[in-house]
Amino acid sequence: MMVPRLLASTEELRLSNEELRASIEALEADISALCDNTATRLSTSNRPAPLAGIADSINRLLNDVMIQRKETELERDFIECAEHEVNNLISGARRQGEVVLAAVQGGPLEAHVRLLMEHLSRVPSFLRKIRELIHVISGPDYRDPIDLVQVCQAVIDDEFGGYTKYAGRIVFDNGECPSLTRSVDADLLTIIFGNLIRNALIHGPSDRRIVVSFGKDGVFAVMNGGPAISDCEELTDKFKRGTTNAPGSGIGLYLVDRAVKKIGGTLQLHSPARGCDSGCEVTIQFPP
Repeated sequence: MMVPRLLASTEELRLSNEELRASIEALEADISALCDNTATRLSTSNRPAPLAGIADSINRLLNDVMIQRKETELERDFIECAEHEVNNLISGARRQGEVVLAAVQGGPLEAHVRLLMEHLSRVPSFLRKIRELIHVISGPDYRDPIDLVQVCQAVIDDEFGGYTKYAGRIVFDNGECPSLTRSVDADLLTIIFGNLIRNALIHGPSDRRIVVSFGKDGVFAVMNGGPAISDCEELTDKFKRGTTNAPGSGIGLYLVDRAVKKIGGTLQLHSPARGCDSGCEVTIQFPP
């Protein structure tokens, strides 16, 4: 869902720039007509000082908007190209690693090669987090009416469905809230749901299920088991990790917190989970 939107945004930005420029030129012509009944392009020469100031302000605003949009386009393009190339390199390295692993299997180097392969396997996930962080910080914020429950179900099916190692570990409880429509960015929703569910699965006990739910009050929650976490509210800080040996970059909850704030919602962490004496729970109140 993220990649097609990013690819389409360049053309949308170009069209938006053309529309903005046409509007500015029409405004300039209108102001010029008020001065001398001509429809010439507004300039700062031979005009009253207030109109010259308006022209300067309009032109500066237009230039600033176009520069900002161009920088955003280049930034997204760079991240996409870099992610694609690095993933290709990682795939090649993993293939070579499998050859080496087969050659050293049973020997003293096997453990080292397996550790190398494990580290390589984490790189694509880290690159995805970088791409998501760029989108949260500087990407467009589309506000389309969308059913949050349907998006959450799609994320669960696509990323944590039957073909993944997490199959069967998610209980999705939306009985009290079968539908919840809000005007929010669908890509930001995907980032929020995906990271929260992934965190709960990775950091919760592997033999326990996690519960993903929408309450009758519209509050979204993700809860996992395990011991309670002290100072859990600090986990939304950048690079902050709890006491865990699970793999991770330390920016997952920070990323989610930024995305939730961008759409106007609020995020809270509870440990122990609400109504329990253990576990960890994240709740989100989406804007009305």
